[in-house]
Amino acid sequence: MSIFCTKCGAANEGDAAFCNNCGAPLRPAAPKKAESSFAANGVTTSIDARSMSATSPGLSKKAIYAAAGLVGVLVLGSGASYLMLKAPAATASALLAAAKSGYGEEINPRFKRELCLSNIDYSKNTFNAGQNDQRTQAWLNALVAAGLYSPPVAISSGGYFPQTLLQYVATPELVKYRQGNRLCAAQAVDIADVIDIGKPEERSLGKNGGPPKVTVVQAMLVVQAVNTAPWMDKPEVRSAFMANLNGWEYIDTTLQKRVADTFGLKDNKWTTGVAYKESLELQYENAQRDSGGSAGQGSSSASSGDGWGWASKLFGLFTTGHPLKGTWRTAAQDLGFGAVLPAGIGPTLTFTADTMESAGHEVRVDFEVDGKRVKVTPKGESQGLIFSLEGPDTMVLEALIGLRYERVK
Repeated sequence: MSIFCTKCGAANEGDAAFCNNCGAPLRPAAPKKAESSFAANGVTTSIDARSMSATSPGLSKKAIYAAAGLVGVLVLGSGASYLMLKAPAATASALLAAAKSGYGEEINPRFKRELCLSNIDYSKNTFNAGQNDQRTQAWLNALVAAGLYSPPVAISSGGYFPQTLLQYVATPELVKYRQGNRLCAAQAVDIADVIDIGKPEERSLGKNGGPPKVTVVQAMLVVQAVNTAPWMDKPEVRSAFMANLNGWEYIDTTLQKRVADTFGLKDNKWTTGVAYKESLELQYENAQRDSGGSAGQGSSSASSGDGWGWASKLFGLFTTGHPLKGTWRTAAQDLGFGAVLPAGIGPTLTFTADTMESAGHEVRVDFEVDGKRVKVTPKGESQGLIFSLEGPDTMVLEALIGLRYERVK
């Protein structure tokens, strides 16, 4: 039976697929299978347009493609929700915001004190140096170059055995930069940047690596002086002053110091500051107590021969200093009749990040913290003093029972 071409009308064999005259197809092509595939986590979903239209005649092509798009949205949405659960990146801007929020105004008095010297009494408007006291004269002459004192004038000490003294008189410039009896190289301090950011890692507060756990990241705070004294630009003044500032650098006319800090993840935000770290210490103490340990006095004696183990390590991880920083004073009557203070210990103590000042002497020391106890050991020595904190502003020197010091505010 012949089949006629619909294009040119020529007759062809009944089983021919194409026209012998013009080559046009003699039969309509079979409908193709339309597939749309979406790969999601290794699973491929295929949509057969023909089978869908057969079983659901009311669906148009637009509806079919809309359904396929919905599958893609669900897949992408699940990926986005997973990303939202991940820890935020430990960027410099995020950590800087956390540091400014966590430390707030506390950062200023804490570090400004390190920029203030008390090697002489700056509260007095005149200072007399011995004629043969070359060391004091060298320091005061540097302050003369800074414009803080007038050039010295020779005077007599008077009395039965008069001596020649060199008298230095304070200028109005000194008043701008003195705080009490101290001379400060800047008027304020702030956190300028966060650098040397490490990789986030999980740390345990529980005994033997148990819960609770916290995600932390270690970094360096760049603490910077605000309104640095203009006389620090003078090389001879700066050289004399910087010799007395531990850990500070003079960079681009600004005093800076780098301080190690640890940030923790709280409510999916990077956090730091004294209040946050105190909460971590409390969690640590509770975890040690719940697991059979004791986090109070002598808490680590079972796990460390010298009694300065777990808590001391924790304090090193989560704090930027020690709780003794500042000035402490004990009343004379607290000493008791006949009481003798340990060598080098006076009624007033001043602690910085790495020094202790007492009875007019300043020594470099190491601080070890175990719960509410702080061990203070002079550099190179094996024996130290232990202070027990009874509160944020009260401590007891354990060497003498009942000898209490109050923080000077």
